[in-house]
Amino acid sequence: MITNITEIFYILVLTIAIGYIFSGYIRIPEFYSRGFNWKGIKFAILVTAPAIILHELGHKFVGLAFGYDAMFNIWWFGLGLGIFLRIIG
Repeated sequence: MITNITEIFYILVLTIAIGYIFSGYIRIPEFYSRGFNWKGIKFAILVTAPAIILHELGHKFVGLAFGYDAMFNIWWFGLGLGIFLRIIG
């Protein structure tokens, strides 16, 4: 089996979290908001999604090509730490 519902869920969670983490660095051109910026987060998710998905699936398919069992997992502590550091500044 190439993928399962758990891996798809993990990739979606990772994409949303990384998009949130990078939302302060990747901004919509000619747009600035002092408050919580949903459009900025959406833009950052759209920018980071192809990189995350292609990168992680590349790891998976190379592993499968070499005959290994490959499963995409999230390191929850690291992801939580990244979100925490984004929140505090």
